[in-house]
Amino acid sequence: MPFLKGGIGKTTTAVNLVAAFAIAEKKALLIDFDLSGACSISLGFENERLKGDIFQVISFIKYIDSVVHQTELQ
Repeated sequence: MPFLKGGIGKTTTAVNLVAAFAIAEKKALLIDFDLSGACSISLGFENERLKGDIFQVISFIKYIDSVVHQTELQ
């Protein structure tokens, strides 16, 4: 897969898709791999209130269930 540059709508597409799944009452998990937390911010989460990030999970510092946040759309 080629490297995808910034500004082409990856975050917007991901956030809109997961919101559509939630509205359709389907379970969805959006994993934010952006170092700046763009997906989390787009969903209304403030960086200082986050429980952790995916990099702590893949580094075996935290478990995935400890960093998952529920949204209003469930």
